[in-house]
Amino acid sequence: MEEGSKIYVEETVGGRLLKLKVTCVDVIPNKKFSLKLPFPNSLFVSYEYVIEPRGNKVAFTAFTYLKYPGFNRIKIAAVIDIGKKHVKEEGENLKKILEESKV
Repeated sequence: MEEGSKIYVEETVGGRLLKLKVTCVDVIPNKKFSLKLPFPNSLFVSYEYVIEPRGNKVAFTAFTYLKYPGFNRIKIAAVIDIGKKHVKEEGENLKKILEESKV
């Protein structure tokens, strides 16, 4: 993965199929990378992924940054709940893919 690489993503979040073209930014190989969404979504959300060796294992941490000032406490709570569910499903899928690729 290199700075400026483009990725096409299809994923279901909160029951909605999202189709996005994102750009890899802030790439530090084997340590971290961020994804920049196209305008206008880039104004409201960004994603960062950190990879940390921990002994003979690796911690892969995903951060979502919400930047929309119009969220009130009820809306942000709903967005966080949807995000938690999505990240859990995404993590389970990624784990399954990684475990199957070891065979």
